[in-house]
Amino acid sequence: MRQIYFIFIISIIVIANLRCIEENIAVNSTEELDNSALLLREFEERGDFINSDEFPALISADSVFTELDNFTVIDVRNLSDFLQGHITNSVNVTKENLYDYVAGLENNKNKILLVSNTGQAAAYYLTLLRYAGFKNVYSLKFGIAVWNDNFAHLWKNNFNNFINDSSSPFNPQYDFNHIAQYYKASSNRLPELQLSKENLTVTEIAEERIRAAINLGFDEKSSGEIITENTVGIEYITWKNYKNTNEFFIICFANTALYFRPNTSRGCLLQCSGHPWGTYLYNAFPPYGDLRSTADLQSLPNNKPIIIYSFTGERSAMAVAYLKMLGYDARSVVFGGHYMFRSRFITTNFYSSELLASFGIQESSFKNYPYSN
Repeated sequence: MRQIYFIFIISIIVIANLRCIEENIAVNSTEELDNSALLLREFEERGDFINSDEFPALISADSVFTELDNFTVIDVRNLSDFLQGHITNSVNVTKENLYDYVAGLENNKNKILLVSNTGQAAAYYLTLLRYAGFKNVYSLKFGIAVWNDNFAHLWKNNFNNFINDSSSPFNPQYDFNHIAQYYKASSNRLPELQLSKENLTVTEIAEERIRAAINLGFDEKSSGEIITENTVGIEYITWKNYKNTNEFFIICFANTALYFRPNTSRGCLLQCSGHPWGTYLYNAFPPYGDLRSTADLQSLPNNKPIIIYSFTGERSAMAVAYLKMLGYDARSVVFGGHYMFRSRFITTNFYSSELLASFGIQESSFKNYPYSN
């Protein structure tokens, strides 16, 4: 009897696993797929930028200045910011015109460089344009803020230690902790897409979703207790009592260097402020590709806001762009780790590491290259 019961339990487990596998999206499937699955397959067949070796396509100010003649520079900031100073020979293009402007550069042999204030908005638009098929689009790493000291305040005014690592380790702030979330849901359904009309081809669906995401814009200036279509301040999350309400699904889109606080003792769980309570690590580096359909994409919920943070807000902006196209309610924590715990990126501080600092903004990142008004 005991043997029969054991066989029965094993059979249930096998059937459940098969069901989960069937619900996953296989990009080579010939079965009839809904619009969400068709779009996902289309994006992955286009090279799947965010999960590829080409990600994140950020170029340093030094490299841009050295090879400036090889770039067509598009400044995506508002006109007033552009007129206060911009890279010489760059052109100011609004988000409403961005898709068509880049499409008109199809025969341009130069690399297309997007520039925004801090690099977050440019990274967002870069991702959307990459999935539109424009393979030669890049973003100025850290934005115009590092091009010349006159713009440095755009980043430096937003360096912040929302989490104070120098406070008592037995009094962690805002329920930040070191408890790793390893289990991820096996298979949630993709969000249902809201389209302008029925019977669109997958190419038309892709363009419509990309244009819609571009038109949402990306607010890289506001921080604090704010929430927009694509961004959120960490204060807003903590103010909403996120631990007890389970209102958000929080992702650290980076690596373990950002997910855990460096230089902590073993067994340091509740006493160490590594990440917000319940945060999951989705690795943003090859070969992991955690947002791939064959990895952890469908572990994301389709019924609640997905909050994403990264080192500087650039990679999280890219993840938000990708997920927005697929119909997820995703938002990027503005300024990322440099607003949440800036001190961890400074190697002279105890709670830092060379690895984490290598992804951060250092004093040497700020240049004094010429610009035009």
